[in-house]
Amino acid sequence: MKKYALIICFYFIGNTVFSQITELVTGMTDPGRMVLSSTHLYYTDDDNVYRLALSIPNAEPELLASGMGNPNGLALNGDALYIAEFDANQVSRMDLSPANFEVTRNATANKPNFLHWHGSSLYVSSNTTTSRYVGRYDDPNASTNSTLLAAVAAPSTTFYSFRTCGL
Repeated sequence: MKKYALIICFYFIGNTVFSQITELVTGMTDPGRMVLSSTHLYYTDDDNVYRLALSIPNAEPELLASGMGNPNGLALNGDALYIAEFDANQVSRMDLSPANFEVTRNATANKPNFLHWHGSSLYVSSNTTTSRYVGRYDDPNASTNSTLLAAVAAPSTTFYSFRTCGL
């Protein structure tokens, strides 16, 4: 029995050691927040939003929007990309169907960090020293000026919303 356990252990260790990372894009400044669709990878850096075609080998990133207020979170819902702009205190919406990629302010939020879609609601979190919450926008696609309807988690000294994985 020990022999089989040892073989299985070496197998998993060996696979970990020989795994390879494939770099898709290099030379970026602070890449981070990202969301994946079936054909594209959307990601942000300090103040820009990019799209990378996954079906094209050695694809160049396409700049969709620049001058954003520290885009921290991304959420994709159909042809709409939602962007949590931390420094601008807002959640913006980008329509991905036309070629001009127009960005409109969708909602005001206090230092939004991360976004997550669940059903027809968009959840947003904030984790500053003065603003720690998880809130919900119901059906933000129906309006270009959504309001935060509910605080899902109340602020406390031990609540850190950036540590939550999903809703």
